[in-house]
Amino acid sequence: MVCVLLSCKKKTYITIQAENYITGEGSDYAGANYYVVESYTPLFEVKSKQVATGTLDENGHAAIEIRANVNRKYKISLTQPDNVCYTAFRNYQSLDEGGDNVINFKYGTCGYAKIPFENVNCVSDTDKFQFTYFNSIDPNIFIYRTVAISGAADDYNWNDEVFYLQGCQINIGNNTAVPAGPYIVDWRVIRGTDTTYGTDTFYVNENDTTVYLLEY
Repeated sequence: MVCVLLSCKKKTYITIQAENYITGEGSDYAGANYYVVESYTPLFEVKSKQVATGTLDENGHAAIEIRANVNRKYKISLTQPDNVCYTAFRNYQSLDEGGDNVINFKYGTCGYAKIPFENVNCVSDTDKFQFTYFNSIDPNIFIYRTVAISGAADDYNWNDEVFYLQGCQINIGNNTAVPAGPYIVDWRVIRGTDTTYGTDTFYVNENDTTVYLLEY
């Protein structure tokens, strides 16, 4: 009977490695807490409990071993540091019982972007303006737009039917927390029958504010 019971559990290994998408380091996740949760459903009622907990080391790494019951489910969660504005880690990620679970994920620390804009060549209150800015390494890390976009984050298109700014606009902009790193800003201006496009780049440093003035 003892052997039968032991055979119901399997060694399950979990490794976690955080990686800053700019530097490749994981030190920003040092001390972040992880939790492994076991769940099962006796008599149609889901029950759960923590079976492992700990912290990531100074390099944002952890190696965990548990004995997983083959008829139960396991998930892992991880706290996010305050200075992280983007993480690819999915909280309560399902684990493969009895196998090797390698969880390597990228993250980005915080900076701030401020985009003031002004229609310095205003023709009339029918002038139209749209802009978007996005992370140039991966738009899925961060993208802001005044245009509605369907599909993948980097597969946007200008569309007259969606939201745009109109008239002789002046806007001082707002500080927006974004992952530090390189960005591309694109804009489109419509004046009567003329349409003008523009594009540029800027960089947001960690714990700093980058101001990019758009004059159109």
